[in-house]
Amino acid sequence: MDNYGVEIEEKKFSSRNNLDISKLSSERKDSTVDLWATIDRSNLEQDVHIIPLDDLYQRFHTNQHDGLSTASVIDAQVQYGTNKITPPKSPSYLWLLVKELFIGFNIILWIACILTFLAYKPFGEPNPSITNLALGVVLFLVIIFNSVLNVYQQIKSYKIVASFSNLLPTIVTVRRDDKEQQIVTEQIVPGDIILLHTGEKIPADCRFLRCDELKINISEITGNSKPVISTVQCTSENFMESTNIGFYSSIVEQGTGEALIIATGDNTVVGKISRLSRDKSSDDITNLHREVNRFVLFIFVATIISIIILWITWAAWLNRVHHTFILYNANIINSIGMTVGFLPLGLPSAVTLVLTFVAKKMYRQRVIVKSLQTMEIFNSISVVATGKTGTLTQNKMTVTHFLWDIHGIYKVPIPESEPAPTETLFQTISRVSSGVFKTARSLSTDAVSVVRRLSSGSLNTSHRMPSLDDDNEKNKIPNIASEIKIQAFRDLLLGACLCSNAEKQIVHDDSLEENLSKMKSKMRLAGNEVDTALYNACVDQCYVDMDAVRQVNSRLKVLPFNSSNKFMISANLIESNDPAVLEGDRTVLIIMKGASDIVIQRCSSYKTDNDEILPLTTEMKQALSHRQEELGKDGYRVIAMCQQRFTREKYNRMMEQYKEEQRSRLLTNIEDLNGFPSNDYCFIGLFALLDPPRSEVPDAVLKARRAQIRVAMITGDHPALAKAIAKQVHILTPEISEINGLDTLKVEKDDNGQTAVNMYRNEQLCDRHIPNQLTRPDQNKKHSQDPINVDETQSDQKLPWYKRAWSSCRNQVSEPKSNLPQTTKMEYIPYGIVVAGADIGFMDDFLWDWVLSHQELVFARVTPEQKLHIVSEFQRRAEIIAVTGDGASDAPALKCAHIGIAMQSGTEVSKEAGDVILLDNNFSSIIQAIETGRLLSDNLKKVAIYLLPGGSWSQVWPVFFNLWFGMPLALSALWATVFCMLNDVVMSLAVVTEKPERDIMSRPPSIRGKDHLLNTKLLIHAYLFVGNVECFTAFFCFCYYWIDNGVPLQSFLLTYENFGLNGTTPYTTDELQSMNNVAQSVYYCSMCLFQFFNFFATRTRYASILQHNPLWGKGQNLYVFGAMIISIAIQLFFTQISWFNRILGTGRVPPKYIMPTLGFGMLWLIIDELRKLYIRKRPRSFVARIAW
Repeated sequence: MDNYGVEIEEKKFSSRNNLDISKLSSERKDSTVDLWATIDRSNLEQDVHIIPLDDLYQRFHTNQHDGLSTASVIDAQVQYGTNKITPPKSPSYLWLLVKELFIGFNIILWIACILTFLAYKPFGEPNPSITNLALGVVLFLVIIFNSVLNVYQQIKSYKIVASFSNLLPTIVTVRRDDKEQQIVTEQIVPGDIILLHTGEKIPADCRFLRCDELKINISEITGNSKPVISTVQCTSENFMESTNIGFYSSIVEQGTGEALIIATGDNTVVGKISRLSRDKSSDDITNLHREVNRFVLFIFVATIISIIILWITWAAWLNRVHHTFILYNANIINSIGMTVGFLPLGLPSAVTLVLTFVAKKMYRQRVIVKSLQTMEIFNSISVVATGKTGTLTQNKMTVTHFLWDIHGIYKVPIPESEPAPTETLFQTISRVSSGVFKTARSLSTDAVSVVRRLSSGSLNTSHRMPSLDDDNEKNKIPNIASEIKIQAFRDLLLGACLCSNAEKQIVHDDSLEENLSKMKSKMRLAGNEVDTALYNACVDQCYVDMDAVRQVNSRLKVLPFNSSNKFMISANLIESNDPAVLEGDRTVLIIMKGASDIVIQRCSSYKTDNDEILPLTTEMKQALSHRQEELGKDGYRVIAMCQQRFTREKYNRMMEQYKEEQRSRLLTNIEDLNGFPSNDYCFIGLFALLDPPRSEVPDAVLKARRAQIRVAMITGDHPALAKAIAKQVHILTPEISEINGLDTLKVEKDDNGQTAVNMYRNEQLCDRHIPNQLTRPDQNKKHSQDPINVDETQSDQKLPWYKRAWSSCRNQVSEPKSNLPQTTKMEYIPYGIVVAGADIGFMDDFLWDWVLSHQELVFARVTPEQKLHIVSEFQRRAEIIAVTGDGASDAPALKCAHIGIAMQSGTEVSKEAGDVILLDNNFSSIIQAIETGRLLSDNLKKVAIYLLPGGSWSQVWPVFFNLWFGMPLALSALWATVFCMLNDVVMSLAVVTEKPERDIMSRPPSIRGKDHLLNTKLLIHAYLFVGNVECFTAFFCFCYYWIDNGVPLQSFLLTYENFGLNGTTPYTTDELQSMNNVAQSVYYCSMCLFQFFNFFATRTRYASILQHNPLWGKGQNLYVFGAMIISIAIQLFFTQISWFNRILGTGRVPPKYIMPTLGFGMLWLIIDELRKLYIRKRPRSFVARIAW
């Protein structure tokens, strides 16, 4: 069995180490026996890559055939521990609290707190006000409360992300006690024998024991992304450079193999590197960070400008004209009140809470996010590029037919279903009524379809039905497979058994079980979807003893399936019942299985229904291709199979020649098929497989279409099959692709022999284009993680420190320039298009613009490199794209996309490259995640528009009115602090729990770089509309209190320092001070009450409160009533307790003075409802254009 990879160049090591190779060659039983016998191993860091395999087995108490025993595993687990790299030490809760106390808004609050204490003493001497001291204490307590709340939310979000990662245990195949089984990687110990397959991540440092064309990517260790050909032989004295060693986290890019674990956890190379760099961490700035930073920057600038205006007015005019009205000390307090009033202190907690809330919601939708900040991108997604198998389809692939020659066909028997249980009368009535509704719905759907076909002139075109003449009795073919004597069929059956990697294994149940120790073991069929379908067909429907067939026809070598070749090749030594046949004369059967259009082109003959071998002519190839096309149109996936036969002696010579060519590096420009022949195969037949679409996908695609999100299918399957499935799931719809037209591309030669791309619409030539300059993708680019041009980054290092600092600050609020040349977003054309991967290489910018402007897109027979190219071209045209993938080859596209969506059933490589993971592999979960991402953006906007009117606008004007119009201060700094720190924070946390509105998936995606969290529309609505009404309402209640208590407007307006003097009021100064405390409390309570109405108006952007009420239905939000109760309790707490009235300068509020707020609040709610109604009726009106 030739599976030991590429041998080392013996001359190379002979000259380097003066070894006598001729003496060693006769003694070598495995790759390294005595190969380094003359080397002083004491100078080497490690010798596990050098010592003979027998010594290695003895050292770890294992062997390649049986693996570790159960007793040895237990001992090793005690000695080495779990296979887990110690994560970086998380910061302590105390350290998080200390950091939170002195960052962000709290820095400003500390300054305000210190100034307040200074205003008490010494600035307040000789008569310091106890209210200033109380305000300083309140500010101090608020800083502590705000910090504790933010830290609590951070810890909660950290734990959620950590819990998500624990829900995705990585599984590896090991051999223990002579049994192959799948276990969690954390349970691996040194000495374990592991089995490696394409797309898997190596779970620990290991030494290879068997390599079948094994190539691994060790870029995480070396930085070089070029795959390394693994060998069993030691190829370097240096442990890090020898190709017989695999490192933890390396990716198996091709092939299969076996390896012995030599180090786990912190003892691996990556574990040691991790210990050295454990303290070095950096947080990427996401777009959500930038949006919040922009909000904070606006608040900071507005606060500075307001305070500057305040002090300029005071110093230039008020202090000179009315010197005793507002003293220096009082102006400091006013500045503090203005500062606190501007700060949206509920925003940090609201952002963290909404991220946590949305993450939990996504998890319930079977979507796991790796970083909470990435969820914001879902709001901007304009294209979803999805695969077909398992995402759009059920991933329950079954073999329905075996086909050979031109007409030969065998229908795989369908297993008999179990008899249905006897149903009750109630169940019968329910079933019949359900059937009536389904029938009515089907009739209505058919009626719509007839109308569409009438309008398109295709009434007589019937729906395509399966074109297979699959009646076994009619075709005179037995139903029982073992009774069929046709050799082509028997070869298909044998090939399905041998050219397949599907096998039964003992696996641990990796369902979402948090306690890994409780996982149950069971037998499960492991392998890709095609191999498992063939396995089930052979074993369950054709009753083949798979294990016996494989045992007597032992496998010699295999070229695993990969997405580039799209086929698999295996070599098996065929059983011989004649003992007289020499070993060299035994038959080796080489089987190729893969995509039909690719496999057929490698065949030169075919086997007929009469077991004859005839030349595969061009006409016959066309007939087979036509048969495959017809099957694809019916939704069948078609797999072709061909074979060649050699004697064992000829096969060995062929493999030796391949090894010699590989040593001489003569294969650089030749297709490398692991020594297998690339052509001259004999075509045997086809397998027809069916994988029906998921029932919920068509509705999800239509939902995405209503949200103005295009869904593009990118698959490796044949265009005919891709087109058929796309029609079934509404990616290609009758309204566009059938009525308007379906476009295609064909690369052809013109009359002058020049390559031209012909563009067809409904198979009619509509245009011709000569390709110009072709574009190539940047495989290393990530949408937001590393978008800076390398040259720009290097030049930044040469800039002066102040320019680098400015660049860093600018990066906090705006996205850096992309490395890809951006273009404006395209206008879409109402047509569908199907593009074959073979044509992508001929497309220039003109063709890309034309292709990607279609509303409905299907890309078929696409390679991973082409998938990456498609993603990059979407990005160049200002599209925000989400890409699905499940294979190791999908990793570059997943990394390049704005959102990489990996499948839980996919490889570890894809899950590591993706930003989110779909636990159910279901396309509809992606659309639900987009809806949840839009909810995140909506709720953050609602938080902002709730906080701004009361938190800044209605608190700033009392200070300016006091300064400019000489009236009593309507809102003290204390009340401003209590309102911002307590009332608004509690209510804003209720805002983030809002449910999505009904029309959330009927809006277009937000445009990154333009649709900001804080924009002009939102500021106009928050300040000019809500803020002015709220401010007017609070001033109305404030003035109502004064006037109702005998103090007319002219007695407190423009009085400045003369308020209450010269007999203008019937009250003494102390009485007026006490009344002003009550009036300020009235202003505060009026603001709190109006914010309730602002909350109900802000709950929806366009929907009516009646459609989205908080009491029941999809818009239910009972948290708001709890928040309102808490807010009222805070008001009562500070206004009704005498101690607070005396120390803090508050007052008891008679309810009648805040009753006008109910009227003004209802008026505003009605006005806003009318505004939303007008927007719904006239979505293109001026009011709709300025709506937030």
